[in-house]
Parts: sequence; C-alpha cells; structure tokens
Amino acid sequence: MAGLLLTGTLSHAVDLNALWDFRQPLRSLGRLDEALQLQQRLAADNTAAGTPDPYVLDELAELHRAQGREPEARAAAAQAAALRAMR
Repeated sequence: MAGLLLTGTLSHAVDLNALWDFRQPLRSLGRLDEALQLQQRLAADNTAAGTPDPYVLDELAELHRAQGREPEARAAAAQAAALRAMR
C-alpha cells in the first residue's frame, strides 16, 4: 500500500469505496496497521459527512481485536450497535 495516494481527482464516494476495497486485502495479508489506518480514515470521513456506518465500525472493531486492542474493539462495536439501534 506504500505509495498509494488518493487525490482530489476522485469523487469522495469513489475515494471512500477505494479505502474499503483496499482494507480487506491488507487485513488478509496481515498488514493490520495499514488496514487499520484506512479503516480509521473511512470511519472519520463518514462521521464528518454525517453518515456513520455500523459496518465500517464493525470492521474497525475486528482490526483492533486482531491487534490485541480489546478496549478499542469494544468501543467500536458499541458505536456500531448504537447506530443500529437508532435505525
């Protein structure tokens, strides 16, 4: 993933989809730090746009859990559950 630069030439939606698409292969390859960084950006962008996504938070929880960060995993999972309860 080194060298990947998402620029303003892509629409915001395409940019966010690209982040989602890159996260899974990185996680599968054990590149958890990179996958976590992308997922955190995706979560922050969704929140800033006023469209937080429970699926993004679920994946964030899984990435934290895979890195042994259980408190962060529980926090992300709780946020996802709260969003689902509001729908």
